[in-house]
Amino acid sequence: MSDVVHLLVGPAEHGVVRHGREIADACGHRSVHVPYPEALPALLACDVVHVPFTDRLFGPDVDAAGAALEWVAQLVARCGAALSVTLHDVPHDGSPLQLRRRELYRQVMSLARGVVVNSGVELGLMQDDAGSVHSLRRIRLPVERATPARAGSSPLPARSVAVLGFVYPDRGYDDVLAALPPHAVLTALGRASDGHADLAQHYADRAGPRWQLTGYVPDDELGAYLADVAVPVAPNRRVTASASINTWLAHGRRPLVPQGPYGREIARERPGAVELYDPDDPRDLAEAVERALADPQRTRLAADARIGPGLQAVAADYLQHFDSCVPPRAVGVDDGWVVPGNRWDLLAAVPCAARGTPSVSVVIPYFEAQHDLDLVLSALTQQTHPAAAIEVVVVDDGSATPPDVGAAGALPVQVLAQPDEGFRAARARNLGAAAAHGDVLVFLDCDTVPEPGFLAEIARLPAVCPDVVAAGRRRHVDLAGLPPEGLADWFAGRVALPELDEPSWLRDAYRDSADLLDADRRSYRFVISAVLATSARLFAEVGGFDERFVGYGGEDWEFAHRARNAGAVFAHIPAAVAWHDGPDWAQRHTAAQRAQDKLRETAALADLLPDPDERGWTGPRRYPSVVLRAARMSAGQACDVLDSLAGTDCAVWFAAVDGPPPARAELGEPPADVLARAWCHGELRAPADLGALPELAELAERHGRLDTPALTLRAARSLARSARWARDDDAEKLADRWFGRHDRTFPVQSEPALPTQDPPVSLS
Repeated sequence: MSDVVHLLVGPAEHGVVRHGREIADACGHRSVHVPYPEALPALLACDVVHVPFTDRLFGPDVDAAGAALEWVAQLVARCGAALSVTLHDVPHDGSPLQLRRRELYRQVMSLARGVVVNSGVELGLMQDDAGSVHSLRRIRLPVERATPARAGSSPLPARSVAVLGFVYPDRGYDDVLAALPPHAVLTALGRASDGHADLAQHYADRAGPRWQLTGYVPDDELGAYLADVAVPVAPNRRVTASASINTWLAHGRRPLVPQGPYGREIARERPGAVELYDPDDPRDLAEAVERALADPQRTRLAADARIGPGLQAVAADYLQHFDSCVPPRAVGVDDGWVVPGNRWDLLAAVPCAARGTPSVSVVIPYFEAQHDLDLVLSALTQQTHPAAAIEVVVVDDGSATPPDVGAAGALPVQVLAQPDEGFRAARARNLGAAAAHGDVLVFLDCDTVPEPGFLAEIARLPAVCPDVVAAGRRRHVDLAGLPPEGLADWFAGRVALPELDEPSWLRDAYRDSADLLDADRRSYRFVISAVLATSARLFAEVGGFDERFVGYGGEDWEFAHRARNAGAVFAHIPAAVAWHDGPDWAQRHTAAQRAQDKLRETAALADLLPDPDERGWTGPRRYPSVVLRAARMSAGQACDVLDSLAGTDCAVWFAAVDGPPPARAELGEPPADVLARAWCHGELRAPADLGALPELAELAERHGRLDTPALTLRAARSLARSARWARDDDAEKLADRWFGRHDRTFPVQSEPALPTQDPPVSLS
């Protein structure tokens, strides 16, 4: 379990501070309470520091609050912890003040690894600004049923229409005063917020005896006050989440709430818990108050009313969130290491010696290029990696004359062969890998000569982290006149050979991605099989290269794409240099030949590699980018779902369809080869309009997991890696920690799902 410290800033009786302390206690965590940020002592060592944040508690104005939170974030970072925040009083409109506050809240999210909001309304306001956030959760405010208080034990008047909480601007008192019937009193249950005593006095002067300010009511007396209120009202039409509404509900009261976004959210999720009124109709609130005074039972909740999640349920959600927020670090599992996301840089401090010298199998596809093979084998005898930990597998792709492997000297070499049925490098590499014994497989083309440090450099990361797929640096030179015995002089710089151009597109891609540290779902294009290393374990799990590729190119991209879906970590190792004998492919063929080869490669990739950016939309294909498992639906519901996906690279498999299924509907479980190629997997729990699914899938691929009211989407790589390394830990928990998780407000279900006796759909 992660170690969390809760930092509470502000007056002890403030609702945000009270909620923060309640969550800390329910989670069993330590908390530090200070009246203002500058009073913060040195923080205790921990994994996560969680801060309930509203700008009003962190400074007298927006700029001061931002500076204070940034100072806190720097302190947290110096402690080696991650920052998590719960955002309160979320900016809600386009006024100048709210726009400034919105910019502040964006700044806060940019500093935090984890962000919690308390309602769907708040999530909708903030979700598009949370691109850098690892864990974005909507966790509702807790509601615990209170012990009923004895009625008539408070000093409230009989016809009190009460608003609960601090008195501050825009809370809605004017609306209530305008709706107040004769002989009724507007009771403000609470005290004026700091700096707003003048506002309370303004209402006292304006309303006279029809205004009552109770001042702060202690917790042990609050129940009696709430029981004696004639009409509970929560009139703030701009509220995005409300502890005061929950307090009414906890004490069995059914408040009047404006029919805004948050009011509708409560009414939808907790039927009967509130009575809505139209805040833009001056008579609607007045009539609702009069009805409540005439029929007091309208303001009382039924005993079985759904009032919201309890504290323990909310604490469980927070614990899950906190566990996702721990700082990224390499984790030892079995005899190797696992990293979050694509963070191979975290392996820098992991000693390879801890596992001993890795055994390396070098697999070389060969076809009638004896001089090149002599150079490669001779270079392998000069490696700094111990010769006792090297084996070589040469796979002849149907040469008329079998290869001579004498240049390998004392290195153990296997020679395998397959018939000449075209350029079948994919099958040759698989054949070699199947015969190899090494922990790490290194694929090296027979015309690509490794420098002495090549194997040690390219094998290090796959040896300590079996998820790594490492690409070396392929440079170009004319080696036609260099005999094998001249390699040592060339490596030592005693012989100069003219270097040829390195492909700029590949060099630039490595530079722009920080050597693939910042790899995304399209970075498979920068993994080349001429200088490639992977653990034997991962290669077997991925299933090797697709042997349907015949001819030059494409098989490495397709393999890399499936490897990433299987949870691979991409790394470019610039120090692992091997020299290709001759120019790059683009420079050694005529324009016509290049165009013909590229057309064939593109066609093969379009069928086998689901990348909508690469292959475009030409109709449904066997291997879609996104695969959904859908719950049981009616034929009409299934048809609507499929119609909403028209023109997208997405496919749906329904658990069942009642009635004649649409022609496009798939039933049952998606085939294994389809799942292996789809980069996003999803669970559709109810009918919904999925027109935005391509964009949502991209977000899921970036953030690991996306949860919406009707749909859950998961990056395939997140599912695969967490399943592979789950031991005592829950795989879902590992996935959230290593890849992240975001809640989103849409899509929502368009109609209820059908009841089913089938087991729930699983993403595993």
